[in-house]
Amino acid sequence: MEIVQESKLKKIVWDSDKDDDEALYIIIKLAKLLAHLRAVVPTWGTSGSGGTDYAYATAMKEEPDRAMEQLRNIARGFALSNARNYITKDDLSLPVKVVLSTASIDRVNIFDLLIAHEGTLTTKTITESLNVSPPTAYRIMVELKAVGLVDMPESGTTTEEKQIILKEDFKWFLKEEFSKLREGFIPTDNRDEMKRDQDQDDEGSLKEKTPLITSNYDYSCYKCKKDNHGADVYQTNSKHDYENHWLKHNIKTTCYPNKADLELHGWEPQGRDWEKE
Repeated sequence: MEIVQESKLKKIVWDSDKDDDEALYIIIKLAKLLAHLRAVVPTWGTSGSGGTDYAYATAMKEEPDRAMEQLRNIARGFALSNARNYITKDDLSLPVKVVLSTASIDRVNIFDLLIAHEGTLTTKTITESLNVSPPTAYRIMVELKAVGLVDMPESGTTTEEKQIILKEDFKWFLKEEFSKLREGFIPTDNRDEMKRDQDQDDEGSLKEKTPLITSNYDYSCYKCKKDNHGADVYQTNSKHDYENHWLKHNIKTTCYPNKADLELHGWEPQGRDWEKE
């Protein structure tokens, strides 16, 4: 490894010509996956307005270019720690872990479920694996389709029969090579986003209180959550869309309830700043 002296600083000369082309190609794949896993897309039920499915807005995805550069720099740092001035596939385990750690925990868990089932999931598989209702499972499937991670064939006449298939661009993640680079890594999150808040009803059965994917949104409708026991909740990152949702559904109270409002309507707190007033 060549080291040059510039004034009082010593610099390592990076040998880009020796970078493993396949390793660089994998970094591109990782960056693109991260963009889809982190994409923001509001989804909402349409059953109350004459529809039977879920609707979704245009997904807002980050451009993968910046992620590619950062992941490549991480790989370079790992290479330098091993006394090399070029990237090989041996340097990719850390970038893989960074991608899985910085994406939504919910999405990563669903992505893992896709991998475990060779890229294909049905509503039944999701309901059984995640202990959620068919409507909630279907909502998850619609969100994954909206962010461009999966295709949803027009098959099955009911929600319970729907299927999603990992897009061709991401099929590499099903291979043993990705599994080896991952080194068994499973990200964790102190918020434990995957836990289901459950209540015991009068008959002793369990019912869901919250949908699977909620933590990535800035706004979540209090009334929807109470009325639908959390199985069908309007969520968005747009303040404008959130306020319009309340107006559209003629909810005759503030959409930014304080503590007194929550107690008055029996709504569950969400830890928002306006609830403290």
